[in-house]
Amino acid sequence: MSGARPHRRSLHVVPPQFSPYNATKSARLAADAGWPPDAVNAVGADADFGTVFRLGSPRWRRSLEWRLRAVGHVLQPFSPTAPLRFHLDDTGPLRRLLDQHHYEVIHYHGLDGALAAARVARGAGSRFVVDFWENYPSHYWSTGSAAVLSTHQHSYDYWMTHERAVVAAASAVIVKTTEMRSRLVGEHAVDPAKIHVVENTERADDWPSRRETVSSGRDLRLIFAGGCSQTRGLDTIVRAIALVRPSGIGVDLHIVGDRPGLWDAVASECGVHDRVHKMQWMERERLLELYGTMNVGVVPHHKSEQNDNTAPHKLFQYMLCELPVLASDCHSVANIVRAAGCGVIYTAGDPASAAEALASLVDHDRRLALGSAGRKAVTSGTHSWASAVKAIGCAYGS
Repeated sequence: MSGARPHRRSLHVVPPQFSPYNATKSARLAADAGWPPDAVNAVGADADFGTVFRLGSPRWRRSLEWRLRAVGHVLQPFSPTAPLRFHLDDTGPLRRLLDQHHYEVIHYHGLDGALAAARVARGAGSRFVVDFWENYPSHYWSTGSAAVLSTHQHSYDYWMTHERAVVAAASAVIVKTTEMRSRLVGEHAVDPAKIHVVENTERADDWPSRRETVSSGRDLRLIFAGGCSQTRGLDTIVRAIALVRPSGIGVDLHIVGDRPGLWDAVASECGVHDRVHKMQWMERERLLELYGTMNVGVVPHHKSEQNDNTAPHKLFQYMLCELPVLASDCHSVANIVRAAGCGVIYTAGDPASAAEALASLVDHDRRLALGSAGRKAVTSGTHSWASAVKAIGCAYGS
């Protein structure tokens, strides 16, 4: 290798399904920790190629309007017969990239392909940090990817074995929840000090308070903002709305996501189709405006290994906006909500339990108290942006 090694420079390798929002947040955390990153978008044969971008450059900002696009160093890890596979079988491009730029830290997002990338990083003398931004391998089997993966004879047990090898090979592992760290320690007998919890929290300045100022009487306006799939548990909320309707509690559910109409049939069956409002993805500024008209944020996920070990962005957005949280008892989310005292928990998949929780949120003063506790927990507690910055710095070895 030739040339001076840049000071505290990291390279983020992100898969195609890693959204621009996630990529931006990860990059901002690294920059705030003193590790200004470049990023390589690793993509498939039917998508854009990847490139290296400098954080903060016009090219970086433009590229993240949708996804990282191709104009530079190409990293092409996919087999054309398996577009969802993420194996770095051809590690030549990554080796050449590391030789040229001398990155001190390689921050790799995801499980598939991580083992090959770890070997390349080790050969280049770089610290390899793997980021399990989902709870692999159960994520593969709970979000619609199972059919593709099973076609290639990769079972759940295969991915568990692969996960064990990646954890052993990595210099550090980033997870999103303490429950995920406990699972990895228990499954793979790894030193807990190697696992760093970097939560999906948000910067307080980006999500100012949307505190409810005027009582809405017995009316509740629920917001769900996020990916829409059957695992999200919105069917339970729709059925709960029908259960509380006879008691005179008016509940409107606003769904913002990629498939907001997924629960139309359930809403029609329950006779509450007029109470379910559907919207497509929107920019943060518009979402903030919408949050300002709501008085409860919902995280209604069904129970699964995946959902027990993850906590989504929306939870921390609700908390910062001072929306009281209505959540199912999936471990990670429920533990955060209970510890912060910022919401109400119900039994996942149980409409009657959800209906009881809804009824408990009718009191305006209680909603205000829960919302205030949520913002406090994210601005000054263990769920703050500063805590996440510190954790990612520790993972990088600083």
